[in-house]
Amino acid sequence: MQVRVKPSSARNSISVEAETKSLLVKVKSPPIEGRANKALLEFLAEISGLPKSSFSLRIGGKSRLKLVELRSCGAEDFIARILPLLSGKNRSNSR
Repeated sequence: MQVRVKPSSARNSISVEAETKSLLVKVKSPPIEGRANKALLEFLAEISGLPKSSFSLRIGGKSRLKLVELRSCGAEDFIARILPLLSGKNRSNSR
């Protein structure tokens, strides 16, 4: 699943980019020593209700554009799980 990440944001949130129709995930963590990548995977697990072990970073360790591998379900199932959160403008959390 392709995700665009914006590190060092004011809060964690997820939305759909209007122009590309891809997921935009903002994370509070800075892009230092993999902290933003770790925060991304933890946030995806939190909002989907799936275990953290279901997510791994496949491509994009040092890029804002990332390919996230879903191990316990497909991208369609993941989107179905978070769709209610995407119905509004975005889903955020203050962690």
